[in-house]
Amino acid sequence: GGQFSDEDIILMIADDVPCDGRNPYKNAIYPDYARGGDGESVYGCDDINGIVEIDYRGTDVTVENFLGVLVGRNEDGDAPSRTLDLTPDTNLLVYLTGHGGDQFFKFQDGEELMVQDVAGAFQQMHKLGRYNEILFVADTCQAFSMNPTDPKVVPEVGLLPNVMTVASSLLSQNSYAHHSDPEIGQSVVDRYTYSFVEKLKNLAYHQPDSQVDLSLALWQTMEQTSVKSGWIESMSRKNLGADVGWTSRGCRRL
Repeated sequence: GGQFSDEDIILMIADDVPCDGRNPYKNAIYPDYARGGDGESVYGCDDINGIVEIDYRGTDVTVENFLGVLVGRNEDGDAPSRTLDLTPDTNLLVYLTGHGGDQFFKFQDGEELMVQDVAGAFQQMHKLGRYNEILFVADTCQAFSMNPTDPKVVPEVGLLPNVMTVASSLLSQNSYAHHSDPEIGQSVVDRYTYSFVEKLKNLAYHQPDSQVDLSLALWQTMEQTSVKSGWIESMSRKNLGADVGWTSRGCRRL
């Protein structure tokens, strides 16, 4: 329902949640509550919700493939839908959610993406002209330790310009799930992501077009919401159980 085409988005999901045998509601993911299958699913597979295209799933979700998508290093025969056509004018969002720790983010149970890997990929992208600005968001435990512009990781800010980092927790802090759904028996969404989406939805309901086209109202809200107000200032420690980390080191704007 937004203003991005599928060609602009690469979605990597390690666990095939919609088709998992433990999910009683096939082809559906409910970040709020399932409500007997009548809840609002974010995984659409019909004419109303559309179809969510997962570009990399299961064993294809690897550190190598993640970094390859960023720097444009693709395997021969890769479908265009598994690549990103990036230019010097591209403004890119890189969003990670899952398990992590001090300077690492877990891929499956056998690999770790290190902060140095992210910094190295972003530096290559800068040299290759594959971005204008990057918003890097990490929603995991000790998330701010994944900041690729940390002076200890990249001493010279000019080597990695216009990369803004936002993280759901600081070093030595945990990042928590928001709630569990008793019908599914699992935690279904993280506090940080849930709080951000709910803020956007609440703002969108006040848009003039919200009763006619909520997706358009959400898009208008996102255009009017700055990174600092939407991703940082509205996120309280009381709601998250952690402090939001962020830096605009080397950025021209927020």
